[in-house]
Amino acid sequence: MKLRIAPLLLVTLCLESTPALATAETPEALLTRSQELFQKEDHDGALKMLQKYMGKLMGLPKQRTRTRLRFLAIAAMGRIHLQYKRDPKGAIAWFEKIRKDQSLTDAEQDIVNGWIAAAEDWIKLGRFPEATSSEKELFEIGKRYYESGRKKQKYTMDQAGTADFSIAQTYFIPFLMNYDKSANIGEVLFMMGDMRRRLWTTNRFWSGNHYLSETIRRFPDSPLAVRAYDALKEDVEFAYSGSSGTHVPRSWNELLVVLDRMAHGKDRLDGPAPTPAPPKPVN
Repeated sequence: MKLRIAPLLLVTLCLESTPALATAETPEALLTRSQELFQKEDHDGALKMLQKYMGKLMGLPKQRTRTRLRFLAIAAMGRIHLQYKRDPKGAIAWFEKIRKDQSLTDAEQDIVNGWIAAAEDWIKLGRFPEATSSEKELFEIGKRYYESGRKKQKYTMDQAGTADFSIAQTYFIPFLMNYDKSANIGEVLFMMGDMRRRLWTTNRFWSGNHYLSETIRRFPDSPLAVRAYDALKEDVEFAYSGSSGTHVPRSWNELLVVLDRMAHGKDRLDGPAPTPAPPKPVN
């Protein structure tokens, strides 16, 4: 049996196979119940079911299918906390709690840290700039500073664009908080991820990876998702490189396979696309 999750959830928890007689406490049943509660706008209840789902999986053997579902479940919890409950402090408290779990993989630890960083962005940078609160102006001004910073950089880790990137994010974070349905949301997610990986001196908690993986998840099978995947893969390899070479953890390699398939349209999620249309690629 296939589950189709409501498009409003902005994450599809796709089950490859669900037992017909799933009990109330099986992982599959918990996902089904979280969907039902979300459709009723019971966000607290949906979160509770997702949290139980994660708890059920923690002690089970790691498999590629489960890697994908766990990634999507983490994203669902983050989205509900931020976009629906608008509770960044609650997101931080929950993710701080689960990142201490020893059964999380290295990749899941990094993804959780990315959601913590996103929640901290909301708290620190969530106010509208004094000059504007307009969706159009927030996007255009932020993009102008992003492009200016890119032009100043001679290579990815060149800090010449730091000032421009820092200004750009003061426009992009309020945009992400308040205009989640905008046709430009994909571009903003990508530009935030691209800037954060370039601001490597302040790239705490894998915040660049968070924005890039969200671009892929929300805009699968699009040119923008492919660019986000390429940037994410480069960033992961850089993070796990040293004098002895590059040693990317197995869990990250498995998650990169999942994200690669999403980005290139080989693993489309069940249900209708959560956004109106793929955004135009960033030049």
